[in-house]
This record gives sequence, structure tokens and C-alpha cells, in this order.
Amino acid sequence: MHAASLMKVPVMIEVFRRIDRGELKLDDPILVRNSFLSLADGSPYSLQLEFFELFIFLLPDQLQTKARRRCREVC
Repeated sequence: MHAASLMKVPVMIEVFRRIDRGELKLDDPILVRNSFLSLADGSPYSLQLEFFELFIFLLPDQLQTKARRRCREVC
């Protein structure tokens, strides 16, 4: 499995920790850059749409439509 795929889990864990601490709400926008440099070799890579779909799937139903609409605007 590619390292970028494995990063999805700790990112979601941190998002939910911040929600639990009251630093974020489920409907707060979070800027996610879709371009990163690899720590291993400095090569560029980007997140695939499946990351956003996983995040949206974990949202309450009433926020899913809003999140999908916003994702289409920025993805």
C-alpha cells in the first residue's frame, strides 16, 4: 500500500481528536492542499478523490451533500 493511502487514517484520527477537544466542529471547513512533496525523495504527489469520499462518508448525513458540493468546487 502506498504511503499516501496510509496517511488517510492518522489524518482522520487527528481531525476527530480536534473535534473532541472542541477545536473543530464537523461542519468547519478544513483546507486540504492537494499537492505535497514526498519526504522520501521530494517528488510531488497529490491526494486522490477517494480520500475526500472517505471523509465525506464519515460525516453526518446532513453535511454530506454540502461537503460533496464544496469538494467539487476545490478538487
